[in-house]
Amino acid sequence: MDTQTELFDNFQPAGPRPRKPKPPVEPRAPLWTSDKSRLIDEYIHHFLMVTKHGVYLDLFAGPQRASDTENWSVRRVLERRTEGPVIRHYAVCDKKQGQVQRLRKLGQNHPSFHVYAGDANDCVHQMLNDAPITPRTACFCLIDQRTFQCHWATVEAIARYKSEGYKIEVFYFLAQGWIDRAWASIKDKGRLAAWWGNDDYEKFHALKSLHRALNICERFRENLGYKYSKPFPIHEKKKGSRTMYYMIHATDHPEACNLMSRAYRKIRPEKQGVQLPFSW
Repeated sequence: MDTQTELFDNFQPAGPRPRKPKPPVEPRAPLWTSDKSRLIDEYIHHFLMVTKHGVYLDLFAGPQRASDTENWSVRRVLERRTEGPVIRHYAVCDKKQGQVQRLRKLGQNHPSFHVYAGDANDCVHQMLNDAPITPRTACFCLIDQRTFQCHWATVEAIARYKSEGYKIEVFYFLAQGWIDRAWASIKDKGRLAAWWGNDDYEKFHALKSLHRALNICERFRENLGYKYSKPFPIHEKKKGSRTMYYMIHATDHPEACNLMSRAYRKIRPEKQGVQLPFSW
């Protein structure tokens, strides 16, 4: 018995088996990021079905996450494989060297894909002048800024470039979900003045969510001469919740309004049969 007790006293249970390290999991892109790229891709598809051609401008074209190429807007547009009309000329810009290299690699097999390295506010004039834009050319410009990167003077240059025919269509990104936090962090108020275009930016900031977007839409119509401008909200979750951003669409073409609503309902199917809280 003593011997048996000693055996149990000396017994040491085996420790836990070592677990194999799991490979790092890349965090999934937020829903609103996916919805944004899908909305742009879907709209450009409809845009081409009507226009039969197009010039595509992208002022902040690099992917927001280097590893998230699935939701990289210009990649989705460039690599959409469908029969029919295609974009004839791409002009894309980014100021970060890493992003520029990604853009060049993306477009290396596409002669119509032109990359500009630098601040879009400086490059926009060259981008416009290099593009084959005539009064009859259908042209689309994506302004996918993070918050305050795009000067209003740049928006004006795009809106007023064509003196005949339809204006260049614009998708303008308003980061409602984090704009207040970003606003509070800015020490140089000159950045806000450049973004807004004058010193009245505090009046804009005093507005609430939707009214901010509607105010910018009004500027597109009243100050820049667009016939139609409407904000399309993208929410944090599928059904409601807070608005992360507004994609503001400005156009002169009456058919573009229906195309945009169709694209929006395609990526937000829960909006089917629901009257949007705005009208053209």
